[in-house]
Amino acid sequence: MAGRAGRRLIAVETTFSGRHWRILFADRQAEALAAARDPEGWFHHDRQPALHACLTRNAAALAVDSYCRHDGPPRVIVPLWLERAQLLDFRDPETNAALGLDDDETTMNWRNHRAANS
Repeated sequence: MAGRAGRRLIAVETTFSGRHWRILFADRQAEALAAARDPEGWFHHDRQPALHACLTRNAAALAVDSYCRHDGPPRVIVPLWLERAQLLDFRDPETNAALGLDDDETTMNWRNHRAANS
């Protein structure tokens, strides 16, 4: 995996089986396992495929909260069961260190961060 500055990163992967939650637009509910449509996000760029999901319903709601508008299209929360998925756990300081990330970088809103540094 190439980093933001093009450097080669060593990923600390965790194998996980269990339920995750994903929130998406109601009209895309059938596409719950499809990659994110946006060409970039906090943990993907240059059209890399990414599936963003959380371990709890509440965490999923918090993750999309800054993107929701009261007049926006309806969203649904979908439970996903993952089997032997290879994940990066950004709550783990060792993972962040291996990726060259500060622990605070993985919790801030990426759009605010990008706007402040552009």
